[in-house]
Amino acid sequence: STDRVTFKAKEGASVHNTGDGLHFTAAGPVDAACDLAEFSFERNGGDGIHIALPHPNSRLDIVHHQGRLLDNTGDGADITAGRNGRQGFFDLIAARNDGKGLNKVDGGSNPGIVERCVIQDNGTGGLNFEGGSWTLVDSVIKGNGGDGVAVGAKKHTKTGHVTLLKRGTSVEDNQGHGVRVYPAEADAACDVVVENSRSTGNTGDGFHLDAGVAGSGTFRDSVVQGNDGRGLDLTGGSWTLEGTAVNGNGSDGIVVAAKKEFKGHVTLLKRGGSAERNGGDGVRVVAAEADAACRVVVQDSVCSGNASNGLHVAAALSGSSITLEWLDSSASGNSGSGMLIV
Repeated sequence: STDRVTFKAKEGASVHNTGDGLHFTAAGPVDAACDLAEFSFERNGGDGIHIALPHPNSRLDIVHHQGRLLDNTGDGADITAGRNGRQGFFDLIAARNDGKGLNKVDGGSNPGIVERCVIQDNGTGGLNFEGGSWTLVDSVIKGNGGDGVAVGAKKHTKTGHVTLLKRGTSVEDNQGHGVRVYPAEADAACDVVVENSRSTGNTGDGFHLDAGVAGSGTFRDSVVQGNDGRGLDLTGGSWTLEGTAVNGNGSDGIVVAAKKEFKGHVTLLKRGGSAERNGGDGVRVVAAEADAACRVVVQDSVCSGNASNGLHVAAALSGSSITLEWLDSSASGNSGSGMLIV
């Protein structure tokens, strides 16, 4: 049988405890719901919130409105469940925790949302999500000690359901990548949408896709600027950038590694995009494996003032096929070639 647990807390606080602010664990299957409103977890000796329901048949609904997760010795919230249900964090501040601001790991595929939240100055990272599909809206992820946003991709992620940034979200000044997608299991895949958002001033890449993740997505009307590493480090898949500025990053602006299973779907810059003043190439497309193939379109965009080449296409591996279309665009003032194809 499956136990049922419902926990509600409103207008209060759990503070200065030696252990966790909220500790809820169950080894067997449980159907749980946690509803928190205007409730804070601060200065606890463990996590602010610690929920561990690892049984594969356990299900957790969790919603937290207008709360604070501050100055805890562990994570602001560390939440694990066999499957997810409803999941949302609204008007939440998770700051100055020694661990991550929010760590949410489960085996489900239901959507979750982080809206109007501030995730700042946490010791080992801002947000870490594994399982489900997540949307970040009107939120700030800033000054964290690791990656700003880390997402563990799985092979059953539904196409079109991973929206990492949207409508005014800012990921800045983190001591790692701004946004990183990593493989949580073999054959992982993700679909990413970034709209009207910023990833700036991070010590790693602005957006980084780990090897082992088959990715695709769209960057629209966004800024990826002033990161110490690359602006966008992308692998395989279908990627489109529209009206997006990838400028002033310490290494290459945009890197796409083409693979053989993804063909004909790479539009790197479009509708007023730019890759300028980067510390390497503005745009670099490389064959990641033999027989790799992709089609590159640069349209109505600028690849100028980079420390190396404006556009660098390298199809050196056996059987590689890369097609380039350059439309109404310019490449000027680069320290290398405007367009280098080798």
